[in-house]
Amino acid sequence: MSIPENPNTIVIQNSYYPKGLTEGQVWVYYQKNKSDIIQEINKRPVLMFIFIDINKWIIKRKLYNNIYTLHNNNYDKMISGRTVSISIEQKKITDNWIIDIDPGSSVSESTLKECIENIKNSTISKLSDIKGIRIISTAKGYHFYFLLKKKFDINTSRKILFKLLSSEFSGKYLINKKNPSGFEINLDLTPTTFRGSHTVPGALTRNGLIAMDCTKFWESFNRKQAII
Repeated sequence: MSIPENPNTIVIQNSYYPKGLTEGQVWVYYQKNKSDIIQEINKRPVLMFIFIDINKWIIKRKLYNNIYTLHNNNYDKMISGRTVSISIEQKKITDNWIIDIDPGSSVSESTLKECIENIKNSTISKLSDIKGIRIISTAKGYHFYFLLKKKFDINTSRKILFKLLSSEFSGKYLINKKNPSGFEINLDLTPTTFRGSHTVPGALTRNGLIAMDCTKFWESFNRKQAII
């Protein structure tokens, strides 16, 4: 096991962790949630955010120049106290469409939740191929999943999403742009792209908060609930 040699070393320090999130806390969290995280990854390619200093990370995407995943046989070896965040890549065929609700710095939580409500009640939700939704908190926004009854080509999925979102929300939200500012919200389709990535539900985000499944309580969700 990659038990931290220096468990008290701080890897993240911010308003959620004013005293610092330590290697030991990160490692214990991932040991406690091992089975759930492996199940969420489901043999898909992963990216790991390795924190080399406080609030500074590098991305590890390959092992010996090969794309890799996490499973029972390598999890304990690969996860350390500096492996703060884990993302999964989309394959060419998908059974979910994911929108990254990415807010500018001045967007309030109530405005974010209004956006969730709008997407939840959108034309997309009424498509016959949609069987449900899932809402996962991120560091500052949300990932909105449309769960599909059948599998789709990822590029086709992206085109469908872009067309529907543009038709319904153009002028209200940015659609698949980068770096929203101020009061803007960007509906980012990067997670619905071949090899596009999104945080593993149940893993930690890059500010140390849990990527929490809040599908059943998103209206009352407070980001402080995601502190470990």
